[in-house]
Amino acid sequence: MSETFKTPRMFTHCEWLCSNRIKHSEANAARESAQNVAFENDVLMKEIKDRTNKTMQDVDEKLDQRISDLSFWMSELTKKTKDNADESDKLNSCIVRLKKALEATKEPIYLSEKCITTRQDRKGSDLVADNAHNELLKEVTVFNGARALLTRGIEQAEEQLRLNRRSAFILKAEFCGKETAKNRDECAKTVSDYDNIPEAKKCCPTPTSTDEWLLHLKRNLEEADRQLQNSRQTRSLVEGLLIQVFEDQKEQVDATNRAIQTRVDETRDAKRKLEEHLSLTFKEISNMEDNIRDIKKLICDTLKSAEITEAKKNIRDCRPLNELCRDAPHYRILEQTEELKTDVSTLQQMLHDAEEELKALRRRQLDLEEEIQNKSHSLHIEEVRILEIRSSMLIKKF
Repeated sequence: MSETFKTPRMFTHCEWLCSNRIKHSEANAARESAQNVAFENDVLMKEIKDRTNKTMQDVDEKLDQRISDLSFWMSELTKKTKDNADESDKLNSCIVRLKKALEATKEPIYLSEKCITTRQDRKGSDLVADNAHNELLKEVTVFNGARALLTRGIEQAEEQLRLNRRSAFILKAEFCGKETAKNRDECAKTVSDYDNIPEAKKCCPTPTSTDEWLLHLKRNLEEADRQLQNSRQTRSLVEGLLIQVFEDQKEQVDATNRAIQTRVDETRDAKRKLEEHLSLTFKEISNMEDNIRDIKKLICDTLKSAEITEAKKNIRDCRPLNELCRDAPHYRILEQTEELKTDVSTLQQMLHDAEEELKALRRRQLDLEEEIQNKSHSLHIEEVRILEIRSSMLIKKF
């Protein structure tokens, strides 16, 4: 029995005491280590918490600053967009005025050409390329030149308006981008409750630097300013163009009207002088007719005198032979006979010359009457038809 019972190894009392001291020491060390770790953890957690709170506060401050910057640039974009819209409205009004001015040139050109065509109805020597004709041709040239200038002005203004609208589109796109970014930043700033963190779609952005962002924004704003300046210059050019076109057309129309009025005065004066010549011609015709009648009467009287002289000669030729001598009456009768023949011949030549002169006077009469009729016709054209056309020609200032 004693051989089968084995007792366990027994520790001595000293070993027991030593083991207890070791356990106490190890427990104290473990507690001290745990206390040190806990203290260090508390310090570190406080540091992390403070740093996290400070970082989050700094992030919020940076977001506030960014929101403020975005608000500032959005206000600049809004101002530039409004300036662009106001300028575009003004430029569009100029384009409307240009188009009205261009449309208003159609009627004057038609009327000027109608005046040229109407004046071609003049007759005879009155169908002359006078100063009025030259001014009318110049007038058509001025109107066509005005149309060319206005057309180019419209093209330039419309191109500038297109650039203004392109600039407005870019400004609006910039504003929308800034507005979205501001809303995002404001939304990000409101995220502070750990229990209510919103779900956000994760993006893979390719951000640019602040300097690049600011450079791009300023470039667009500078481009907007440049287009505004160009648009104002274009409007100034348009205003000058409208004034120039109006003054050129008005000056030429006035010059043409003066030339036509001068031509009317010249034609009326020429007609008056022709009428004076016609009156003198009528008087001269009457005098010449009287002269012809006197010549014819004198020829008749001279022929009768010749008959009387011939009768006297015949009577004396019947004297007795012894009395039939060449005495003084005989020679005088012969002389008178020759004189009367010469006088009749002279009078007949005078009659012929007078009749030729009368024919010439009557031809001049017909020429003068025809010319006066032409002048009257020209005056009717100039004073009635042309001036009626000119009275409907209105040059408006747009």
